[in-house]
Amino acid sequence: MRELFESFEEEAETILLFLKSVNLISIYNTQFQKKFEVQMKGIANEDITDKREHIKNKVTSTAIPIDSIWSQYKAVLITWKPEEPQTVQEWLIVNYFQGESDMSKMMSTLAHDEELGYAPYVGVAFPLNGVEGKTFKGHVFCFLPLPIEPDGKSLTNLPVHVDGFFALDSNRRHMLWATRDQHEADDNRLVWNKLVISELLSVAYVRLVEFLLDDSAISSEVVYLSLPDAKNIDDKWSILLQPVYTEIFRLNLFQTENRRQLSLHDALFFMFDDKKKITLEIQDTLWHVLTKYSENVIRLPHHLQLALNRKDLLPKGTKPQNINAELICSFLKEDSRYQLFTSTQKLHILQYLWDNAAVHTFNDLYLLPTNDPKTCSSLNSTDKQIYICLNGEEKMFPQIQNKLVSFIPEDLKPYLAKLAESGRYIHIYKYISFVMYNLHCDVFYRFLSCV
Repeated sequence: MRELFESFEEEAETILLFLKSVNLISIYNTQFQKKFEVQMKGIANEDITDKREHIKNKVTSTAIPIDSIWSQYKAVLITWKPEEPQTVQEWLIVNYFQGESDMSKMMSTLAHDEELGYAPYVGVAFPLNGVEGKTFKGHVFCFLPLPIEPDGKSLTNLPVHVDGFFALDSNRRHMLWATRDQHEADDNRLVWNKLVISELLSVAYVRLVEFLLDDSAISSEVVYLSLPDAKNIDDKWSILLQPVYTEIFRLNLFQTENRRQLSLHDALFFMFDDKKKITLEIQDTLWHVLTKYSENVIRLPHHLQLALNRKDLLPKGTKPQNINAELICSFLKEDSRYQLFTSTQKLHILQYLWDNAAVHTFNDLYLLPTNDPKTCSSLNSTDKQIYICLNGEEKMFPQIQNKLVSFIPEDLKPYLAKLAESGRYIHIYKYISFVMYNLHCDVFYRFLSCV
């Protein structure tokens, strides 16, 4: 009995999620002492009875309705255990009964198959509080939760709980899936499960995201957390990705720093087309640049970046606008506000452009700080000669610091030296590297006359 109770307790905190008429479950021991209780109610004590029973009351016969039926609401699950703090978890729940007018031909055939006897009904639930910074393990329900795996692993690796009138094995512990030696088409129950996921759950999932987006109290971070991770989703459930993402990417899904909602077409994603790896310091500087030049720049979590990089998950004819060196150059050339950036930020920009663009595309930008804190030079300065000092030569010429460049990162010096020695910009740069013990006077005088 104790083992049965402990097993039930693992699932009991969510057992009410997709039930329609049960609001409270309490467990007592033989001395009538309460050992466990879970209760579902509306947020702020809203009466959600009608919403929970809406589909059940609409579908009063075995006949499938022409139009689809929806039910969506927020609920709170309150769990009590002795000597433990009471937990309060808020949920957004969406239930969907697909009508005849929205069915594919195959789904309609199977839904009318009396031998199967399944209803085209699904639900999706997402936790609204306490999800930031945590890994949520989505579970599978067939009205009641399927048994939790011994290792605690999620059956789906989705960030939502899913409910459906699934085809289960004989002991009702697992969904039916095709084995290695089995052809899916030979068993309509296998086809049914696949269609429930790809054609019903996908629609309910998109509806859930729409409701999250419509709630101004819900942050974009929470909305993003509700979306599936294409890299980690269980293989059997990956058929959900394409129908979900192609529809979600049609919504104004993306939120800017000032909470403006943008579509995929209007957003500028802080994702890089460039192949070379970009350091975190340079990424931070480029984010600063982009927020100064564009109101549409969007920073996304890694799993959404992966989804945007998959063409099969995008609506046809769409392509995300990402960051590249050409775009950065165009912003800087259109507006000189970048000249107010710090010397470190300018060097970061210069390093990024050097790694990812041809010199001639940015040689007229004033990104190279001289030893004079008030002066920056371009690689194409025609009004003065600039000298690169690699071995401390700048100390010899304290009066011409605005013509000397030495306080630059070590990994950038070889680029500048190579450019100066290449001859392509010899009229711009003169590379000086003094070795004081064997410096010839005539070389020294020629240098002085030059400056």
